[in-house]
Amino acid sequence: MPGVDSVNPGYINDFENGAELKLVVTMPKASEDQIAAVASRITSIKGSDFDGYRQSCDFVVGDELEVIRGAQLDPAQIVDDTHRLRELRTRVPRSAIQWSRDGTSSRLEVWDVEHTSDVLTAALAAVKPEPMTVYIRSAEPTKYPTWEVGVPISGEQRAAIDALLSRLVLPVYYVRIDSAKITELSAYITDTARAYGDLKSVISTVAPTKQQPLQLEWHLMVEPDNFHQFTGSLTVPSCPQDKGAPKSQAPQGNQTAEAAALQRQLQSAFTAC
Repeated sequence: MPGVDSVNPGYINDFENGAELKLVVTMPKASEDQIAAVASRITSIKGSDFDGYRQSCDFVVGDELEVIRGAQLDPAQIVDDTHRLRELRTRVPRSAIQWSRDGTSSRLEVWDVEHTSDVLTAALAAVKPEPMTVYIRSAEPTKYPTWEVGVPISGEQRAAIDALLSRLVLPVYYVRIDSAKITELSAYITDTARAYGDLKSVISTVAPTKQQPLQLEWHLMVEPDNFHQFTGSLTVPSCPQDKGAPKSQAPQGNQTAEAAALQRQLQSAFTAC
């Protein structure tokens, strides 16, 4: 069909997941009308022959630009997402960008970029204010954090989160935002002697609650040992008195003794709900 460079079908049938049909349609220079026509044609050809299969269809609509779908192909939606991805490409340096939808879930991913906050701004401007996740993977996590953000989020809410992050005493390498609140945070420890005070300050600044807890992880920025590491994780607040509350997180097998002690100390400090 016009606009199509190649079509690569794939089929697997494994014991664990069952049968899967996958199509990769490469059409980086196709017009939006051509893309819509191809999506409609695929649906017509498949009919109901593969209703019992897991299905995916990957439209390559530009240089490292992909629109990925499951069994249902909505031509208008695919074209709209393609248009938005191509617009986003003009604002984002060369990197892999994927927009996947399957049923009610939607996820836009931008991989291995610097200046991730700026890329996040561009990505949020490119999408509609509909429930979805925007994921920006950092190429240099010691300089720029990876972001995973639930949409919708307003400009004012985003600015408040940026202001909060700027007040943290530790560098952050991963941030997850849900309902415009920080729900997961990963930080680098820069000085083990100050780790307890620094992590306590981070928790106090984020101010998690029982209704909006924080999953916190930390890691020494430079590890002298490839196995025994100054690392840890904590859910804050832990609410151990609640019925059905998870057990205290056990020390990790690769933690140093000092790191395990720090994790226990923080667990004891942030139990109240």
